[in-house]
Amino acid sequence: MGQHEQVSGLLAALERQVADADNLAAMALNGVRQERFAAYLGFRRQVDEMLSLASLLEGQLQRVQEERTAALRGEFDRLDLALTMMLVRTARDFFAELNRRNVLPLGAREIFLPDVGSLGAAREKVARLSAVHDAAQAIGQVLDAAEAELDRVLTRAPALPDFTKLPDARTDAADDMSHAVPP
Repeated sequence: MGQHEQVSGLLAALERQVADADNLAAMALNGVRQERFAAYLGFRRQVDEMLSLASLLEGQLQRVQEERTAALRGEFDRLDLALTMMLVRTARDFFAELNRRNVLPLGAREIFLPDVGSLGAAREKVARLSAVHDAAQAIGQVLDAAEAELDRVLTRAPALPDFTKLPDARTDAADDMSHAVPP
């Protein structure tokens, strides 16, 4: 199989994954309304897989030296922007829904901190593609809202307790015994 066919196959695989991720995004938004986060975490895993595939595809595109490279590159950029928009829009809507809640679950901060990196990577991609695609500017506006919603969640989300800073029960018991009055 030639490089062109291999890249075309990877593009088709990425397009299928984008469609699957779209379904996972809808499930994530439904899940948060029911105070469940597993679907969002599944969506994030799917996005991570797609980003890995996109990175592999981008490397393959750089090696293809054919006339049709421009068409393949255009298709890749279209899918990459669609994936980025889906990630950003889902994050915005998911975190906006969380912000409507009075209470966030214990550990929410740790669960959603990786999204800071994901949205940061999306911002870098949007900056890189904004000169080439008008759609990147629209993504930038949604990204601003997603980052603001995430910041609001992280600001009010309770962190997991740090059990490493709790006093050692054996030491406390020994200290209590040393202060005991002899009979």
